[in-house]
Amino acid sequence: MAVALALAAVAAAVLRGRDAAPDGPPGAASPDPPARAPAPPPAPPAGPPGTVAITGRVFDAAQQRPVDGVEVVLRGAAGDVTSTTRRDGAYALRVAPGTYRAFVRGDGVMSIGRREPPRVPDPPPAELAGVPDEALLPTVVAARDTDGVDLAVVRGGSVAGRVLDRAGQPVAGAVVYAVGGAHRPALGTDIARSADDGRFELRLPPGVYELAVSHPRFAGISTPLHAHYGVGPGSRADATLILTPGCIVSGRVIDPDGAPAGDGALELQRGPDDAAFVPSGRIDADGAFRWATTSDDEVGLRAWPWKAAPSAVQHFRCRDGERFDGVEFTLPDARPDLAGVLVDRAGRPVRFAFIDLRPLEPDGIAQQERTDETGRWEVHSLPAGRYRITARTAGGVASATVASP
Repeated sequence: MAVALALAAVAAAVLRGRDAAPDGPPGAASPDPPARAPAPPPAPPAGPPGTVAITGRVFDAAQQRPVDGVEVVLRGAAGDVTSTTRRDGAYALRVAPGTYRAFVRGDGVMSIGRREPPRVPDPPPAELAGVPDEALLPTVVAARDTDGVDLAVVRGGSVAGRVLDRAGQPVAGAVVYAVGGAHRPALGTDIARSADDGRFELRLPPGVYELAVSHPRFAGISTPLHAHYGVGPGSRADATLILTPGCIVSGRVIDPDGAPAGDGALELQRGPDDAAFVPSGRIDADGAFRWATTSDDEVGLRAWPWKAAPSAVQHFRCRDGERFDGVEFTLPDARPDLAGVLVDRAGRPVRFAFIDLRPLEPDGIAQQERTDETGRWEVHSLPAGRYRITARTAGGVASATVASP
């Protein structure tokens, strides 16, 4: 069955001074800045003809008080433009006309954004440690002199410590990252890479977190297991993370013709039927995968890339130190139960957008899919019945009721 989905427009969140839309990331920009005296904004620095002034204030989102002595950054195509806030939290910048991403950096404070749950669980790569996440940064459109570009921050804390192996030796190059919490720091300080002596530090917004570690030689943390770390303003928690070799399954996914089939989920079997699988790892674009567990157990895994039917299940007897290398999952040659294209209101294809299917009848199962570079999508192995299909992107929402097959 072919289905066409067209997005209905929603408001985009960009900052344009007092006319800013109120939909930006919480803690990054506020539609209701704190009350303040009617002091004039600071004078922007002198600049060449054709530049525009951007002025505003930085304030504590929890206490609604100005924050002084922190650096405001507007990041554009030509680089960063910065200013330091004065005692009343005010700042002033002069920039070339254009579009910028805004954030604040300073001791003990941070810009934050909503943490989106991952569609497919996967450790972050080391290259993302301490790298700003532009999706969390509000957009500033600098078209003319603009006052009132106010930025909210939160006062966070840190979790710091060492990564060791079971012999007590430091592990260098381990990617340590925080799991949990409603928000994440916009500057990527919830991900760190351990130094040669195993030391790391994460700077986090207030909340309760678990820590996870990724390293090629280890499956994960053995001690402490599922420990929780509470973070508050100015707090510092200590953590010593002991890694274990665990069990690692690695290999590739291929299509019926033997070519690599990438992008999608490696799924873990939780029960006897098709509804008992859960995403548990990522398949890379070249079809390669690496799956790890610290548990001693019999596990069933299958590969399910986007726009494909799932592979057969393979079982592995996992023990500490076990390695299953060169594993191949072969995808069946199957026709989709549903297929279509996602377009915006202008009829342009929407690339790499997620689509969710929710069953409207008892025997159905929920599924997620993703469009390709041409906006096309397919759904495979879908039980017969009616479903609600929904696509949500930054540009809008599309939904329809469909029947399979």
